[in-house]
Amino acid sequence: MEERIIDDEYGRGIRLKKTENGYVDVTDELSEKKGEEPDGNESEEIAEGEAAERADEEIGGQEDELAEEVLFEFPEEDDEELAALSFEEAKELKRKREEERKKHEEAARKYCEEGEKYLENNAYEKAAEAFDSAMNEIHGFERAALGFWRAKTERGANLQPLLDEWAEEGYDSFLVTFGEECVRAMKEEYAEAFEKAKAEREAEIASLKADFEEQTEKRRAVLKERIYNARKKCIPLLSVEIALAVFTLVFALNIFSRADSVFVWFTIACGAAFVVVLPFFCMAASRLTHAISLSRANESKSSTEEGRKLEKLENETEFLKEFL
Repeated sequence: MEERIIDDEYGRGIRLKKTENGYVDVTDELSEKKGEEPDGNESEEIAEGEAAERADEEIGGQEDELAEEVLFEFPEEDDEELAALSFEEAKELKRKREEERKKHEEAARKYCEEGEKYLENNAYEKAAEAFDSAMNEIHGFERAALGFWRAKTERGANLQPLLDEWAEEGYDSFLVTFGEECVRAMKEEYAEAFEKAKAEREAEIASLKADFEEQTEKRRAVLKERIYNARKKCIPLLSVEIALAVFTLVFALNIFSRADSVFVWFTIACGAAFVVVLPFFCMAASRLTHAISLSRANESKSSTEEGRKLEKLENETEFLKEFL
């Protein structure tokens, strides 16, 4: 009968046979060195073991035909789902996973073949849909990713869809999402298109930036003047409010220090003046705050249409540089 020695999870040699009574462990200790000759005692032990095996075979009758070795596979330690299952359940789950993986691979391959046919006929929109479906089957499928961007950019003739979607996210995010092979292929295929698009945007940035900075400087001067005027009104009113609040408090604390009601009237007068001046101070403070917020917004590109356009062009230029 053919026999095989297998290793268990501890690296020990084991041999299992299936009998009428279930699995029987008939493990022999493996020799540490191949070809090592056993000594006298070991020979006797081996002979006794072989005699016992022959006796078992005679008693078992037809057990030899049913005997079979079983290889126990232990789930990976980091797969908690498999570790919680029995051997048979884990084996079945692995089989289902493998079938599911093959199913997704086959579907992705078919979508890619379909997309490549559309590309050959310049049907870019349908090609992009097919490649997108392939990427939904297998996340990060580089063949599908490359085909998708070939379709979206019309083989490099129109890079704007790529820039609109990923210039703000950045090159590193694009690389992580679509893979190094896709990016490398795009660099090789569209190097000339990337260089041309970068040159166009740099020229547009140069003209737009000069006009943007000029307009920003004009607004800066106006807002600076507005802040100065608002501060001139706000600070004196703030000083008056502080003084009136202090006088009101002092007079109120000294009301009972005199027999007459002088401090009572002083307290009422200062309190009333504080209330009268308060609305004027609030308006002045509001105007100052508004002027300061406008000044800060003026320094941000995203606060104006020209600034947003300039920022978008700069992001696109930086993104294109990474492909060159």
